[in-house]
Amino acid sequence: MVSFCHNIKGRGALSAIVLGSLVFILIALGVYYFVVSAPKSVPRADNTTPPEVVGGDQDEHGCLVAAGYAWCESKKACIRSFEEFCSDTVASVVQEITANTNVRLAYQGNKVFNWIAPAEDTTFDVTIAGVAYGASDVSWTDFEKFKNYLNSVAEPDTYNLADGFPGVLRGYQYQYLACDLNFRRAEEAIADGPGDVELVCGFFNTNQIIYPAQSATPAVGVCGSSSTDEARIEITPGIPSPRCMRVVPGQRLLIANKTPEQIAIWFAGHALDLAPGAEEALDQPVNEYLAAGVHTIALDYYGGSGPEVWMAPAADIETIKLYYYDPAKDTDETGNVMCSAQGLTSVERMMLKGADRISDTINLLLQGSLTEQEKELGITTEYPLPGLILGGATLSADGMLTLSFLDPENRTGGGSCRVGILWRQIEATALQFPEVKRVRFEPEELFQP
Repeated sequence: MVSFCHNIKGRGALSAIVLGSLVFILIALGVYYFVVSAPKSVPRADNTTPPEVVGGDQDEHGCLVAAGYAWCESKKACIRSFEEFCSDTVASVVQEITANTNVRLAYQGNKVFNWIAPAEDTTFDVTIAGVAYGASDVSWTDFEKFKNYLNSVAEPDTYNLADGFPGVLRGYQYQYLACDLNFRRAEEAIADGPGDVELVCGFFNTNQIIYPAQSATPAVGVCGSSSTDEARIEITPGIPSPRCMRVVPGQRLLIANKTPEQIAIWFAGHALDLAPGAEEALDQPVNEYLAAGVHTIALDYYGGSGPEVWMAPAADIETIKLYYYDPAKDTDETGNVMCSAQGLTSVERMMLKGADRISDTINLLLQGSLTEQEKELGITTEYPLPGLILGGATLSADGMLTLSFLDPENRTGGGSCRVGILWRQIEATALQFPEVKRVRFEPEELFQP
């Protein structure tokens, strides 16, 4: 009996040793995996570490390649080319064109253009925001080389085609881009003479759903507009405010419930259920799902039909520049900031054409709304300044623009460096318009050290 008990104790000790060894081996393997073998996070270009993503390989920027993401340098972000636009793609196309045709195109900036898209037994106009490149005095022979090269690498689009004098238009689909190629001679030019070439491309996914307009013009006489990235419509107990909202590419629609009731909203494939006081922005820019023209928001609160959204056609939209400040571009040899015009940097925005475009542009500048990508590039501004309001803008026959401001909190004063930068941002923004030759402020004591 003693011997039997002794054997059991011996076996128990042996089992404990074996179990302990197994636990040690498992811990060692776990440490090896996490220290040596586990995937490491890859730093981004801006020295920040991207969020950990489970599964798939990441590139040197932390983009998840297996999920279709790639680095877009112009946006400083990982994007999917089939979901959003990256101007880098157009720049690459232009480089290929130059290499294969010797036609050198210069960057001309952001541009909005019209694209004709088919829908069952009809067509509709899509307003596309893109970038443009161009060249002057191009011979017809070189244009033919240009066109033939695009025919070989892209898919010609027969809905976007026009021939005649003095201009020729060719539309192409390339990857997830829609591109218009224009060749235009001067009215007095000979039929086979040289002309100006423009290539403008923007995001267009043939698989995306574009909702045709319900009418060309709104039922109400006057439509509201927004100079920010969001176009806000409020559902109120009486009538919506505004009853019609005119929108441009890049804007997102925001709907706010100002009624005491829960309301259900349906619009272009989006369904919202808003509690009293709630508001929600639709996740896509309007140009990615609305054709040019007027669309009606359906909601139960008004008996089915609600406010109108008017997607502006390309002809009604222009690209303007807002000048902000990048201190990294404004330093002397020792690295000191000089507070000069050298640091002014422009960003582009789209807005509706109109008689008040100068004052609308200055008001947009004063909002100081920079995108996250622009901030990452080092662009800064002190705008908006609390209480600062543009009271009026008057342009004389000789090109003198007088801007009248209200500054009840004296936010435009301060040191010479600060006020100089604030002043120059407004001046440069105003001088982009060719009719403006000089700028002065009222009252004159504003923007003074």
